[in-house]
Amino acid sequence: MRSRNGQGREIQPPSSAAERVRRNPVTGTVTVIAPERRHRPGAGARAEERAPTCPFCAGHEALTPPELDAFRVAGSAADGPGWQVRVVPNKYPAIPGGHEVIVHSPDHERDLEELPPDAAAAVLRMYQRRIEYHLRAGARAVTIICNHGASAGASLDHPHSQVFALPLVPPQLLAELRNVEHHRRHRDACLVCAEAEQAIAAGRQVFSDTLVAWVPLAPRWPFETWLAPSSHEADLRAADPAHVAAALQRLLVAVDRATGAAPRNFWLHTAPAGAHSTFHWHIEVAPRTSTAAGFEFSTGMTIVDVRPEEAARRL
Repeated sequence: MRSRNGQGREIQPPSSAAERVRRNPVTGTVTVIAPERRHRPGAGARAEERAPTCPFCAGHEALTPPELDAFRVAGSAADGPGWQVRVVPNKYPAIPGGHEVIVHSPDHERDLEELPPDAAAAVLRMYQRRIEYHLRAGARAVTIICNHGASAGASLDHPHSQVFALPLVPPQLLAELRNVEHHRRHRDACLVCAEAEQAIAAGRQVFSDTLVAWVPLAPRWPFETWLAPSSHEADLRAADPAHVAAALQRLLVAVDRATGAAPRNFWLHTAPAGAHSTFHWHIEVAPRTSTAAGFEFSTGMTIVDVRPEEAARRL
């Protein structure tokens, strides 16, 4: 798709990953240039102006690009009803060929935490399938996100996640990799495992089972929580999707209860391409209960008005 500038001239979208993904030489920050995104549903619109017909509902499959993957009822045809989880290219991609939508279920109203256990597990199995596909296809890293609520970036209300197959290891994941590798070299231990254990003694653990949930020592948002396997595991692809889904559902319910169902984001950090056995995959949940302002933008620091120990108690 082409955009037009203020004088009506066509603006060609960046044609390559090198043109799209740019690094500020002074700050080191990375930006994806994606002018097509301004045309996505709800971009710059009030809630009442958002898309009147949901393209993700069953029976509306013709409103999306052709299906890439799905869990389907036996005998049902692609791009028609009969699916349980459906994957389509993002119609307004940030990374052409590497930006997908995972529609969690045909149910427009049920969020991930409200799905039956087997349906939630199917979403996590699809996460694993898409990570496997893109890493085998040459992506350097795969990030999966879920935006819940318009102010958290969701342009459509129907519950869905987004997959980004990236040509580089993104800065946030790279920083985590460097920190865990440094800790492994100097302490011969996993940094994420150590943080999860420290959270118990410090009163920041939310729950512990096959997976453990805790509030970080230095959260970026009130009620930020992390979820990770209790035993060291580098890659989500090795996890039991049913266990992950059950723990994630439990955590999302707790976060919604503590925050009054505030808009939120969660994202998955799993090991990128290459040998990264020192990494420990995890999901970060960020309720949008506060707004970043000048201090945060100017310093790279955040101000949080709820002590993490109090947040954990309320969760």
